[in-house]
Amino acid sequence: KAYDGIEGEEAIKKRRPDVLILDVMMPRKNGYELCKELKDNKWTKEIPVILLTAVGEAVPTTSYSHADGMSVEAEDFIPKPVDAATLVEAVQRLL
Repeated sequence: KAYDGIEGEEAIKKRRPDVLILDVMMPRKNGYELCKELKDNKWTKEIPVILLTAVGEAVPTTSYSHADGMSVEAEDFIPKPVDAATLVEAVQRLL
């Protein structure tokens, strides 16, 4: 668990997780930026990433989209609110 993308990046370096769930809207470094950096790094590129976002509803004029998630090579892109069963299913599929 991390407060923002910078803390998330540091936590990932310390302990390589089996799967990552990233919120698109994080302070200092958003989920797209962090995902792209991880996918460009040979040590972390194989970690599956699920991007979560409510920006489409919260900020209707945002440019964030499912296509953006795929362009940074995220394995899944789930809009909020997400129910627990959907998230668990996505994680299980990627493990």
